[in-house]
Amino acid sequence: IGSSHPKAIGKLSSGLPRSRRNMPLPDPAMVRWTKPTFCALCILGLVALPQLLGALKRSATFGTGTFISDEGRKSLQRYKYVAGGATPLDNVINAYWWNPIATILPAWLAPNLITVVGTLGVLLTTLALVANAPTFTESA
Repeated sequence: IGSSHPKAIGKLSSGLPRSRRNMPLPDPAMVRWTKPTFCALCILGLVALPQLLGALKRSATFGTGTFISDEGRKSLQRYKYVAGGATPLDNVINAYWWNPIATILPAWLAPNLITVVGTLGVLLTTLALVANAPTFTESA
């Protein structure tokens, strides 16, 4: 169909009519699930659930309490962790930051707890920034 066809008049090169050119996108919260889509998702869930449960049952001897074989336990006892090499930057940061911090913190403090506390500090400062400059164009 050429551009002289009556139905082609008023269409964009993408095929959308001019009346829909500047229409806003639909709000995802307002989009309704069609019945075929919902049924397909239900069928997918009914197929995937038994497979997931079967995989869980096969991954460990489910309910018996035996998760690692005797050979696996012996292998774990022989295992020795070897850390990777350190770069010159690692050596500087360790000497001037991590080692002094490690001497200040108590030895019973778990490394994961230190990570969580540091993450909470970053999150709180980010929330304070968002509260004071919600569009990130204001002076904080």
